[in-house]
Order: sequence, then C-alpha cells, then structure tokens
Amino acid sequence: MKNTTKQRPVNYKELLVLFIIIWLPVFGNSQDTLFTYFDKNWKECAIEDAVFYRKSYKIKKKQWAVNDYYLNGQLQMSGIYKTKKAKKKVGEFKYYYESGTLESKELYKSNSEKTGEWISYFENSKIDYTGTYKEDLKEGEWRWYFENGQISAKELYKKDELIEITYWDEDGTIVKGDLKISEPPEFPGGLDMISEFLKENLQFPEIPWGQPTSGRVHVKFVVEKDGSMTNIEISKQSIKVFNDEALRVIKLMPDWKPGKFHNRVARIEVTQPIKFTGVYKIF
Repeated sequence: MKNTTKQRPVNYKELLVLFIIIWLPVFGNSQDTLFTYFDKNWKECAIEDAVFYRKSYKIKKKQWAVNDYYLNGQLQMSGIYKTKKAKKKVGEFKYYYESGTLESKELYKSNSEKTGEWISYFENSKIDYTGTYKEDLKEGEWRWYFENGQISAKELYKKDELIEITYWDEDGTIVKGDLKISEPPEFPGGLDMISEFLKENLQFPEIPWGQPTSGRVHVKFVVEKDGSMTNIEISKQSIKVFNDEALRVIKLMPDWKPGKFHNRVARIEVTQPIKFTGVYKIF
C-alpha cells in the first residue's frame, strides 16, 4: 500500500534551537565559549530570527577562534580575532558557500591589515579573482575571471593606485575604449527618464492631520545581473504614507541595465531618493 503521509520540511531554525539545547551544557563548562546569532544582514538577533550563527572560543591570550555557520550546520567562515567582540582579524580567514565549496581565502596581519595573496572562487571552484595586498594596499597584478575560466581583467597596482588596466570579453577579445573599474546600473533611458517615470507614477498620498506635508525617502535595492530588482527596502524613512508610496512606485520600475565591476556584469546596490512636497487637503 502506498504511503501517502506527507513529510514535514526540514526546519533549520528548530534544529538550531535543539542543537543549542543539547550542546550548550557541554560548552557551558568553558566560560570562554560563546554563541551568537545573526540575521541575513549579519546584524545580531534573537535565535528565532537567525540566518547564521557563530561559535567562538578563546584559544590563547588575545586570540579568539571564530566559526560562522549556515542554519543547516555548514561552515560559512573560520578565522581568528584578537578580541571577543570579533573586531580585529589576524591570520588566514576562509569563507564557504552554503554547498560547502570554498568561496575565498584572505590573510591579515595582527592589526587587521590586509596582507599576502587573496583569492576568491566561483561556486564551480574556478577562480573568481586573485591578487596581493601589502600593508593594507593592493600591490602588483590583480586578475579577475569569468565563470567560464576566461580572464576578464588584469589590473596593475602600486600602493593601491591603479596604473595599468586590460580587459577582455568572454571570447578572449581585448576590450578597447574608455575602461572603467565600475559601471553603475542604468535605468532605461538614463537619469532623465527616472525623473519622468517618477512624475508619471508617483501619487501624492493623503496626509494624516498633524503629520509633515513634505519628506524625503531613500529606497535601496539590488540590480541583479539580469537587470531585475531585488531586496527592495527603505534605507531612510519618512512618515508611513510616504514610505509606502515610495516602495510602491519603485516596485513598478522596469528592469535596469545591469552594472559592471572589473569588466563583469555584477549585482550592484542602488539607492533612489524620492522627495514628497504637498499640503493638507481641506474638506
């Protein structure tokens, strides 16, 4: 007979709580072992709101080993800090994708100064970029790659100053013209068309009596590699009716032309200010 019982999806937050209940008494024997929980923006939060969690413990004087984890228990980062507050990095730090694949390796001197070779990987394990820091400054040749393994950019630095640059297309053709490290996303038609779009779509809301009749709202969002907009949220608030209308109109926007970073299409965050000016309606 066929079993029609539906399996309950894995709830990683419940598993995390259970893990802490089981293991905290064990780690509790050491006063130097700490658990910390973070939301998606790496802001400290309550355990029930966590997207990541951290286990840190003292290994010797002025050194704390820190391991960050995804909710499924996969290691996200490992490294050593000089303080319990995890502010100053020292030595090698490794970061991992949620799949467990190595994402990047970084190296720091004892005062959190960037040093030595830094290397980042795509999730397919091919090199994303690689280069060297000296006394916290980019030094020598840095290279960026496309996911197909073709070199995207070669940039030469001296004390963090860019002195030479070469870019390639994904087929290996050298890019000519005005080369820029960063190209911001672009609204269809450019800046002038953003103003036109807002004029046509923004509706001035009815203001509750006693509330300000003018205000400025900043809405931030990420323009993805395909031009779509994600993570739309208020970064600078005004009164609620202004906030709500600003979010509404931003969500009406068409896809943008995606931006580039080191000659590669990239996810880039944009902040769009929206200004409201009006008067009370008298009935």
